[in-house]
Amino acid sequence: MDHRLWMYNMHYKTGVGLKPEFIVGVRDFIEHTMTLDIYKNNGLVSLDILYELIMEKEMD
Repeated sequence: MDHRLWMYNMHYKTGVGLKPEFIVGVRDFIEHTMTLDIYKNNGLVSLDILYELIMEKEMD
């Protein structure tokens, strides 16, 4: 789960602005998603498919 901590660390305590850690996490996530065969074949990935892929990875 440590690899996903950035998802839960989005805002500063004031609730204003995005933390750099979150922005980097989103960028890395998108870059990884674009390497998946499903993206390469279709040019897009639905959130349902991403959820399934994440859940499969958690089971490994």
